[in-house]
Amino acid sequence: MWTYAPWQGRYLPGSLSPRERLRAYATWCNAVEGNTTFYAAPTLDTVKSWAGQTTPDFRFILKLPKLITHERRLTDADEPLRAFLAAMEPLGPRAHAFWIQLSPSFSPADLGALAGFLRRLPREYRYCVEVRHREFFDDPRSGRYYIETNTGTGICASKVRVVPPSKSSHNRE
Repeated sequence: MWTYAPWQGRYLPGSLSPRERLRAYATWCNAVEGNTTFYAAPTLDTVKSWAGQTTPDFRFILKLPKLITHERRLTDADEPLRAFLAAMEPLGPRAHAFWIQLSPSFSPADLGALAGFLRRLPREYRYCVEVRHREFFDDPRSGRYYIETNTGTGICASKVRVVPPSKSSHNRE
């Protein structure tokens, strides 16, 4: 969010270089979603820069790379996951949770792959799962989809109302 173009000059000083924007953002927000990590794992130097621009109590919620979640669909992803988590290490406890955004084609029929993936995750981190397949929301059983993992955690798709994004919602005061 600290690189979100409409915020430059509005919520963040417009004259800041990209490498200074996170520090400014962190003066008025104490957490951020890291969407850029979905498109490519950042370099270790980039993550060190993020840590250096934020206080120890700042929190990141970072998406796992699409290579893991969308392209490999959570299978044969141990090495890319290890590399990603190693790159995130400079954040320490600032890495509040890792967000597993599933592909819109990942349906309840694929929950076995998700359960297996969750069982292999390192236990020292927190994870959250975003389901996007319409069946999770349209199927009357969707509130009961649940996976018990060997870590004692679970996932649930509860009843929600899907609201399509509105371009105008980004422009509200």
